[in-house]
Amino acid sequence: MRPLYASLHGSRVLLTSLACSLAMSLAGCSDDESKAENEDGGVVDMRDAGVERPDIPPAQFESCSELAPTYAETGCGSVCTSVRCECDPFPSSYIVCHQERGCLTALDCAVACARDLGPVVECAASYDPCTSDADCSGGHCLQRGSEPGDCVSGAQGSPCLDDGDCSGESCVAVALDGTRSCQDGSRGASCNESADCGSGLACVLPAATFVGGCGDGLVGAPCVGKSDCDNQICVGATETTLGVCADGALGSPCKDNGECMSGHCGKSYEGSNEGTCTDGSAGSPCFAADQCADELSCASGNFGGKCTSGAIGDPCADDEHCKSGACAIGSFEGFCTEGKIGQACTENAQCQQGHCVRQFASGGADSICTDGAAGKPCDSEDDADCEQDACAKDSAGAGWTCSAGGVGDRCSKSSHCGAGECAMGVSSGGSYCTDGANGSACATDTQCVSTRCAIRAGYSEGTCTDGADDAACDEDSDCVSNRCAVGSGSSGGRCSSGEPSSFCIDDADCVSMRCAYSPGNGSGKCTTGEPSSLCILDADCVSMLCAFEQGNSYGECTTGLLKSPCADAADCTEGTCAYSVGLGRGECTDGSLGSFCVIPQHCTSTHCYTGGNSAGKCQSGAPGNPCARTADCASGVCTSSACQ
Repeated sequence: MRPLYASLHGSRVLLTSLACSLAMSLAGCSDDESKAENEDGGVVDMRDAGVERPDIPPAQFESCSELAPTYAETGCGSVCTSVRCECDPFPSSYIVCHQERGCLTALDCAVACARDLGPVVECAASYDPCTSDADCSGGHCLQRGSEPGDCVSGAQGSPCLDDGDCSGESCVAVALDGTRSCQDGSRGASCNESADCGSGLACVLPAATFVGGCGDGLVGAPCVGKSDCDNQICVGATETTLGVCADGALGSPCKDNGECMSGHCGKSYEGSNEGTCTDGSAGSPCFAADQCADELSCASGNFGGKCTSGAIGDPCADDEHCKSGACAIGSFEGFCTEGKIGQACTENAQCQQGHCVRQFASGGADSICTDGAAGKPCDSEDDADCEQDACAKDSAGAGWTCSAGGVGDRCSKSSHCGAGECAMGVSSGGSYCTDGANGSACATDTQCVSTRCAIRAGYSEGTCTDGADDAACDEDSDCVSNRCAVGSGSSGGRCSSGEPSSFCIDDADCVSMRCAYSPGNGSGKCTTGEPSSLCILDADCVSMLCAFEQGNSYGECTTGLLKSPCADAADCTEGTCAYSVGLGRGECTDGSLGSFCVIPQHCTSTHCYTGGNSAGKCQSGAPGNPCARTADCASGVCTSSACQ
């Protein structure tokens, strides 16, 4: 059965059964007997009989139309200009784009200054004025009398003044100032009386407020006392706020152990009003031992309490909570420890191998014991965390790791390197141990056997180089040739002799001042620009003619004369270009007998004999000429590979 509520002179009171009241005074009345069933199956509850609630004030409604906003009516192509109001004590500025009306250009500042900034901006962004429901496309016009109003949907949660503003829902006071909204009467919906709730639901009201909730007694339903709940468990209710029905299962809310099937209502602090049903196992919240399983105690500290058995890894607040006699207390919790690798710690002295290192995990101990081996994490600059007394900054600069101190290993100071020295630049915080060999790290020329340290612009560390051709470099002085081919934004360059076919990035890298640069490769090769030399662009060639086919790595400088290479007709100053895709090259031809051809049209005689290959020679097609097809012969007759 459910509580039954009625409205009396605007205040909420619980009805009661006079018969049951008399019975209680004479012979006692059971919980079931203290309730009377209403027509809908609701129940009258005696718990707050006679407690008066405040009257529901008149409905409150801040109309957007009262702001009288005006708009540019041209859409919002850019950031809207702010509209400023000189409010007291501080001015307010409103920047609003209405999706249909455009940028806000003005509003009634007297009305706007009396309201909070957020609601004004929200109103201006969604402004939809009306004078009747007919203006609202199936919705409702929320207005006082004949004053202009705002279109609303009338659905669950929509603002309202009375039931007529709602689409089948009730208009319910949902705040003490009289603000109302449409409510659909479903479980958990706000209500002021049982009529606001659906069939089988009752309006559950706290003692000192008229804002209640529709409930059915099931788990999760609103309540103000245990009689509102099928499981007789109501958690979190006060005179002004609703509680929630619970079932006492693990994880459900509770006030005391009796509301949990496990018999354990875990609260981390004694002053907590509400806890959680737990199994009382190690790690469960508690402030007293009765909230923990048998043979477990409650370890309570300044960060709350948790159940513990005292075993390694279990929670603790001081040493006496642990069977090992040692509690590693971190910032927010403590754990029992023996100081073995992987166990909790707060200082090196708690670890058997003397290395306590902070870990950055979402749960568990703040720090754990490690063996300090190379590659293991260490705390910033704390060499004591490492077996080799070398805690070096990672290459990414985000963390610190124990180093072995060998050549190529990380270091943050000279003592970290067992061999060589630490090639650490200014304020880098970390680098690599180096022996000065080519390819090893360096910060100065003197750290390299070659006395050449190639360092990128903007960096303080680089790589030792011997300066030979193709060796790593970052500037010309890194190279024996005094030529470092390095591109803008590149991670490094290569030494170049500048001779033909040597590596280059731009013309200045080449003796000839001609670099055939390939964008696809991100580099090029030096060229003389003479006929047959490498090229990519016409400008790479003295003749200004580069026979280059897209897709190839490089082309070939050409004179454009007959028999010179070509890729298209523009490459030829004499004849035309006969280009063979199969051969990947072409040749300038005039179509005379014996000249290069690919198709019959390349020949004056219209006879191009290829023998089935990708290219061939122009011929007359006379009897006796070789042929592979009838088009090779002037007579049109090809027999036994010979023209007839």
